[in-house]
Amino acid sequence: MQNNNWKDKWKKEASMSYKANPSRPHRIDWKDKLKKYLMDPQYKAAQEKEEEAAKKLQEYEALQAKPETTPEDLKAFANANGFFSGALWSRNHAALAKASGERIPVTPSDVIRLHLELIDDWSKEDHDVVCKYGGLKGRRISRDVVVPADMPLYAMHFMIQRLFGWSNSHPHMFELPLDAVMNMTKDTGEGWKNAVGIVLRSPNMDEMDEYWTDDYVSGSFANWLRNKYTGPYLSRCVGEYYVECKETMKSFDLDEEYYVAFYENEGKEWVSRTYPVVNHDGKTVDISEIKLEEWETRIEKMRFRDMPVLAVYRTIYERSAFSLLERLPVSSVLHCSDDSSNDLNTVDELLEQNKGYFDAFEHLRAFEAYLSPECSPVTNRLVYSYDFGDGWQVIITATRDCKDLVENGKLTQEELDKANIKCRELYRPVTIVVDGGVLMDDVGGTTGYAEFLRTVNPEIDDMDEDEIEDAMIEKEEMLDWAREQEWKKNSPWI
Repeated sequence: MQNNNWKDKWKKEASMSYKANPSRPHRIDWKDKLKKYLMDPQYKAAQEKEEEAAKKLQEYEALQAKPETTPEDLKAFANANGFFSGALWSRNHAALAKASGERIPVTPSDVIRLHLELIDDWSKEDHDVVCKYGGLKGRRISRDVVVPADMPLYAMHFMIQRLFGWSNSHPHMFELPLDAVMNMTKDTGEGWKNAVGIVLRSPNMDEMDEYWTDDYVSGSFANWLRNKYTGPYLSRCVGEYYVECKETMKSFDLDEEYYVAFYENEGKEWVSRTYPVVNHDGKTVDISEIKLEEWETRIEKMRFRDMPVLAVYRTIYERSAFSLLERLPVSSVLHCSDDSSNDLNTVDELLEQNKGYFDAFEHLRAFEAYLSPECSPVTNRLVYSYDFGDGWQVIITATRDCKDLVENGKLTQEELDKANIKCRELYRPVTIVVDGGVLMDDVGGTTGYAEFLRTVNPEIDDMDEDEIEDAMIEKEEMLDWAREQEWKKNSPWI
């Protein structure tokens, strides 16, 4: 990897991350940082980290050269200092700089690997079709990507659109799984309300705030997406600012009373319905007026603060109660599964972490695009939903390193290092492993996609002439429609 001509293909793109726009502040390079901020602890620490990495690289190379070094000695040193196979986050920076041929940018400070897996409801026959004609080798369509650790969810949305071949023409949402919400909030309405503005969006957020960054008009859609998921990142979604969230949440009175109906399933009790004790006409509803369904077990009067979060979910119909703030960096909200030191946090712990921010937020309101409450990981997985009619869902998990991919022969350490370097130099995601082809909008979800592949790859062996003619006409009509969607022109490799 001494020859770095492999970087030539992205030299023209390297300047994008240094161009400021409404969702990207100016990116300062090492030279400017050291000249302007030499005494800043953040950059002094980065400089010291580089120097330490260079020493470790020299020690590793010296250890390799010693005849008395045992494989166990080398393995122990490698595992401790980022020289092991599959190293990404842990990769020694001096080794990366040596492979790159130049200094690694100070920002982003770290990168992580995301695994994105499409949830499907395929039958065995559908799955076979997608394997045969859709490039699928495993159980589900998936992507593995190296991303800047500080990439916010709103930028991840645009990345996912590119990775899966969609066209950003329908609503989307990032949600926490129910078990993560229950853990974070201690399964209470009060915990849920406290999480709004720190982790969760307000369900009363102005609808236009959701689309603050959707400004595509014309030109290359792929280039427009690329601009959106290139850092450094800056959210201008006013509706997600802490003060704004708390203003919109005033309608949720912690002491308001509700009737909560329950049912049992597999030995667990779940919420089925909720009813305000005082209805919209101001009339108090007696519990005797509410008839339980056959499958419901009981009904209880509860204050909002004490209700299970699933009961909170049942009281909100316009938006999900579990929708995440999209200004959150992915590494802040999503726990890396190979990082045993990082426990999932509760909202009480997040409130404690943010005491100083909350005390000062009135004075910081003008700077909320640049400052936001701290959020430590609260979940092991994220759920990304897109086009609620077609019902696409992607499960997202994170790891710091890629040992499994290298050991399974999905990519080499050299390829991983190149992706690591590219992600850091361009400040944007880089695809490393793909399973399955690109999808498209309005095809009818996962089952519709399988049917689409079946239609454009007709099996005509058992057809008569008329059936073959009809199948070919249907194939061409379907392909014409797919080409209008730019199917096959899209690529999951970014």
